[in-house]
Amino acid sequence: MKYHKGLFIGRFQPIHHGHVHVIKAGLAQCEQLILLIGSIRRAPSVKNPFSYEQRVAMIREVLAEHDQLHGTDLSNRVIYRGIEDQMYDDAQWFSDIHQIVREASQANDRIAVVGHDKDASTWYLSRFEHWDLLHVENYQALNATPIRHAYFAGQLATVGNQLSAACFAWLTQFAQTPEYQRLCDEYQMIQRFKDEWSHTPYPSIFVTTDSVVTCQNHLLLIRRGRNPGKGLWALPGGFLEAGELIESGLLRELREETSIGLSDETLRLALKKIRPFDHPGRAQLGRIITHAGWFELPGEFPEVKAADDAAEIQWYPLCDLGRIQDQLHDDHYHIVKHYLTENVKMLSNRVNV
Repeated sequence: MKYHKGLFIGRFQPIHHGHVHVIKAGLAQCEQLILLIGSIRRAPSVKNPFSYEQRVAMIREVLAEHDQLHGTDLSNRVIYRGIEDQMYDDAQWFSDIHQIVREASQANDRIAVVGHDKDASTWYLSRFEHWDLLHVENYQALNATPIRHAYFAGQLATVGNQLSAACFAWLTQFAQTPEYQRLCDEYQMIQRFKDEWSHTPYPSIFVTTDSVVTCQNHLLLIRRGRNPGKGLWALPGGFLEAGELIESGLLRELREETSIGLSDETLRLALKKIRPFDHPGRAQLGRIITHAGWFELPGEFPEVKAADDAAEIQWYPLCDLGRIQDQLHDDHYHIVKHYLTENVKMLSNRVNV
């Protein structure tokens, strides 16, 4: 073998014949293949419907089936690892990958990255300077996105030829769960929204606001009452109105969804910063750029009450936020993480000064 370890990064939502093709090509030149499963600890959505554990189980069944049918030994040569998204910190994401590979390898292992330039989502392939790139052709131009669309539209049979029998059976079984029906409802809502804006002369770009409100080391969260993300925890926010300033939109949406018992003047004094969060894949509805404002409230918890789109509201301890990371809507965990990290750096700089 030319390499001791290969690294194949993907979300596998779900695993299709193209993924298996890359795995086989990687193992043809590598003794073992590290399957790095991305977007772990994300709230279930049409884009990321399956957890890390579910995807590992799915992939194991697919590779075991392949070994049985073809007399190969793929399943015993794959190492499974998961990695969280770092939507606004590429350097941290690459650092996490290097740490994972180091822990799964020996000091002198020869390592290669396995994959192909599919689209904008594989921008990272050329960024691993110390590892070789094993380029694999895109097998029949397969892509998991249209497979998911067919699945949540109730048309899995139309893409069955792109999946192994084991994967098809796994998805068929999952389709009997309440979670599948929830995701189907979400899918239909998203498609209706996109259809309504499909006739504009240019691609639609929307602007929203979200409020990161902290008080006594707690974060104000609402539970979404509507799709997308119905039932998930989220930051209070919504679409900016025409002719409205960002700060005004922040205050309006915060008040509409939380009925917070503070004056606009008090909230403005507590507003530490506003910045845009513009990751192209941050929202399921399409290209949505949000402006998140961080409010740090002094004193006691103000009175709040769920209203408008919010089904529930609560002050959640910041120290426990990681426990509900996979229950937070869109990129809201990453928005909060950014502000908390920035706050720590600011405090550290003050101490150093």
